[in-house]
Amino acid sequence: MSGENYHRIGSLLPNPGEKSKFSQLYIYDTENEVANKISIVRMDKNSNPLHTKIVFDIKEMLDSHNPYVQTYRMVQYRLKESNACNLKVKIMGKRGKKGRRYNLPTTSKVAALVMGNFDVGNGERDIILETQQGYLQRIFVVSYAYLPLHYPLLFPHGEDRYSDDIPLKEATIDASKKREKVSMREFFAHRIQQRGDKQVVLLYSKRLFQQFFVDAYSIIESVRLNYVKTHQKQLGQKYIKV
Repeated sequence: MSGENYHRIGSLLPNPGEKSKFSQLYIYDTENEVANKISIVRMDKNSNPLHTKIVFDIKEMLDSHNPYVQTYRMVQYRLKESNACNLKVKIMGKRGKKGRRYNLPTTSKVAALVMGNFDVGNGERDIILETQQGYLQRIFVVSYAYLPLHYPLLFPHGEDRYSDDIPLKEATIDASKKREKVSMREFFAHRIQQRGDKQVVLLYSKRLFQQFFVDAYSIIESVRLNYVKTHQKQLGQKYIKV
């Protein structure tokens, strides 16, 4: 395995002459949304057919509960109302610390719709999606939005996942290390545990769980390698006599 694990996201609408794909399916040609989603997945005509009813039920569930999907629906309605060509969506890379960390996020907290040509005030990890931008944007693995956008079926409520500012509490820490935040490895180790009679969707997702597990491992390793890359001077001073 080489390189880095990352997720990319495209424009709100497809470019002229192209079919809608990925998140564009929530905005463009929504009258045929279920059929479009099935055709995108079924690349092999000999593969087993997907159940239209199941795809429709999943769509309805995400429409009702997922703040990211609701954001795209807002874009759909706004484009129909005003035929705006300069609409932008700002997906928050980090959010305020008010409230409990595991409260379910609301649409207003995960994204904002911006009209007009003005500075939308990009944060360090914010994602700005334009109507048609012609390129893909990278989402940082430590962004709140990374896992909910990459695995909407595993996080149907758009739950916030790993961020590098989760406080480490009730732990005995070597005073010399001065570590106050939860590491990514600790976070994923916590998420994959079965807890009593509580059903964890992630553990019942079969092949999707296997993909998630591999992604989680590669994310952990990429973050570790990035730390080594960005702390060469400190590490060199620490291990010069080893």
